[in-house]
Amino acid sequence: MVWESLNLNHNHDPDEENKLEHQIISNGLKTQDVKYIKHNMLQARASVRPKLPKNRQEEHDILQTMDVKTFDGKQFLQTNDVEKGVLLFSTEDNLKFLSKSSTIYIDGTFSFVHNFFTIFTLLNDKNQESYINIFQIINNYCLTFNNHFEIKKVNVDFEVAIHNAIHEVRPLSGIRGCRFHLGQSWYRTIQKLGLSMEYEQKTEIVGNCFSFELAEIQPNNDKVRKCMDYLVENYIDNNSLFPPLI
Repeated sequence: MVWESLNLNHNHDPDEENKLEHQIISNGLKTQDVKYIKHNMLQARASVRPKLPKNRQEEHDILQTMDVKTFDGKQFLQTNDVEKGVLLFSTEDNLKFLSKSSTIYIDGTFSFVHNFFTIFTLLNDKNQESYINIFQIINNYCLTFNNHFEIKKVNVDFEVAIHNAIHEVRPLSGIRGCRFHLGQSWYRTIQKLGLSMEYEQKTEIVGNCFSFELAEIQPNNDKVRKCMDYLVENYIDNNSLFPPLI
């Protein structure tokens, strides 16, 4: 019997072997399998989480059965008013911090805010009475931690109802408008008047759509005249809805 020596070394690139293994896995994992995996994951998640509410009443009912806390065990749901439709989320530390602040920022556009809020609130609507109610709730919370709680300045968007509510609850507080919301409001007017195309595509002609130079360029343009009237009546005149001081 003759034994021959065998070459046990690999004669192919190791990378090709890895590609082959990946191909086997890829071929074995079909699209339908991925759908089943996602379905099972969603079912497993739903089994440990409460059902999503279908209306506001269910929101309050579900939260009443839950002990809503932060990751470090602090109470997070502070107010659950079913009758007035108010939810307020915060921690005691955040409320204490707010009670020591003289300037506060209010915003409903969470994705554009670069810092974390100290308080999150959910309301049924954007009516003045709803704003007054939530400001009174926050005011009472802060007064429990600081008897000398005083708000000197409130930064908020250009909304009549919320401005009136601030004056009602904190009449001595100054109001400052948010430039981001101001730009949004002005651009909505541009769109409403049919000037958005000129604003976006003919910048060399329009220039700054909110400067009086525009009125000089096109003095007989009815759309431009309406735009300038809107600015004067709402933001420039001393008796305007949102005077220059804001």
